[in-house]
Amino acid sequence: MASVNFPVCTSIGYGAFQHGYSLINISFPNCTSIGGYAFAQCSSLTTANFPSCTTIGDYAFQYCTTLTSISFPACTFIGYAFGYCYNLLSLYLLGSSVCSLAGVNAFVGTPIFGYTSSTGGVYGSIYVPASLLASYKTATNWAAYSSRFVGV
Repeated sequence: MASVNFPVCTSIGYGAFQHGYSLINISFPNCTSIGGYAFAQCSSLTTANFPSCTTIGDYAFQYCTTLTSISFPACTFIGYAFGYCYNLLSLYLLGSSVCSLAGVNAFVGTPIFGYTSSTGGVYGSIYVPASLLASYKTATNWAAYSSRFVGV
């Protein structure tokens, strides 16, 4: 049972919480940058709050196997960040512009990518503003996920 809240933290460094097996809930309301491997293998992590984050580094959440939903309303760039998050069903990108994606393998091994063994065949969804839905569906690297987008 580990819930952490860092209200003044603005940046999370490389590997900062890697292998934080007891982390369940995290909140970084003012964080704008998440470094590579920052939360990699935090296998108990279920919820995360990053309302100000603009940049997510490579492998930042890799193998966060219990993470089901995550929201980045200010995100402008996602690296190869979510590989093997076997239960990631919902990604919320509700910013005012299309968030760049480093490559289609950013979600490999997730229900968003197509892995559904752990979710009983249910695919994941990427929630974006309805006004940006068409832009996301055709954006570089996002086009591979065109069937996963939901406009809200």
